[in-house]
Amino acid sequence: MDTFKNITGKLTTRNISQEALENAKTKFKSDFILNWKYSSFRNDILEEYGVENTRNLYKIIDTISTQDVRNFAKKYLTQPSVYTVVANKDVLTANRDLFKGIENK
Repeated sequence: MDTFKNITGKLTTRNISQEALENAKTKFKSDFILNWKYSSFRNDILEEYGVENTRNLYKIIDTISTQDVRNFAKKYLTQPSVYTVVANKDVLTANRDLFKGIENK
């Protein structure tokens, strides 16, 4: 958890390089086509985000700036963690100390 906090802390205080951002954009675009083989799944993603086609998605990705990454990190990665536990009473009772430790962090 400390490593994750360290990484997210860096994202909120330091700029990433333009080269790193461009590499990430290229990787995401290629993964979107290559790794998600089923076009129906790609269509579901496009529909979920209100994008008409892959070309428009790529245009949106290309507009992402290093400041956008920093803003996202500040807004979403620095929020307190929220845990949801679905368990029966015996599990909750047996792990009471674990849950108290999470609550206090």
